[in-house]
Amino acid sequence: MPRQCSSIIDSNRMLADKIGRRNSMLWFGALGTLFTVPILLSLKSVSSPFLAFVLITVALAIVSFYTSISGLVKAEMFPPQVRALGVGLACRNRRSTCITTFDLYPWA
Repeated sequence: MPRQCSSIIDSNRMLADKIGRRNSMLWFGALGTLFTVPILLSLKSVSSPFLAFVLITVALAIVSFYTSISGLVKAEMFPPQVRALGVGLACRNRRSTCITTFDLYPWA
């Protein structure tokens, strides 16, 4: 991941520690709902590379409200016993019969 992208995600991760995961998810939902269509419509007609960069950076900042905490949110959906069972089944299937994307597309 480019250094600029990771710094935006890291800053939102620190912000999520201060405002809470729930509030970070709410901000992501609200900002994503309000600004996705206007940003995409603006990108369609923009002629300046700098303005396109700014619009994409704003979109990345909005998405990073979720990206910075997605692992925690997904991990908290299930109790630890269920998570351990899922990891164990995935490892077992990988060794025996499961064909992964990497097996099909080794260049991916």
